[in-house]
Amino acid sequence: MNLLISRQHNERPFGAFPTTYRETIIMFTVETEDNHTKVVALDASGKHEDIEMYIEDNGRVFIRQWAEDLKEYQVLILSFNQFLSLMSCIDSEDGMFTVEIGAKGTKQ
Repeated sequence: MNLLISRQHNERPFGAFPTTYRETIIMFTVETEDNHTKVVALDASGKHEDIEMYIEDNGRVFIRQWAEDLKEYQVLILSFNQFLSLMSCIDSEDGMFTVEIGAKGTKQ
């Protein structure tokens, strides 16, 4: 899958993440099952519960995290395109963007 991000506004650099987060070790696991892929993002500091993401073959993405105070998982359900939008924004500047998704092997 090829992603092409079209920048429509270039106002200022993305500055929401402190420099310390750009220079840290991240840990995650990936497990492939019959109908989904499970990704677990671990918090190396131990301050936050793990985040589990299930990417299903049908295009749905589930993200959940255990809420200790509620004694239950908090769950987000989104489309794969919404997930791609979230992942594409990490190093973006302020503004509105579009993401074009091409077929595998397609030159952009």
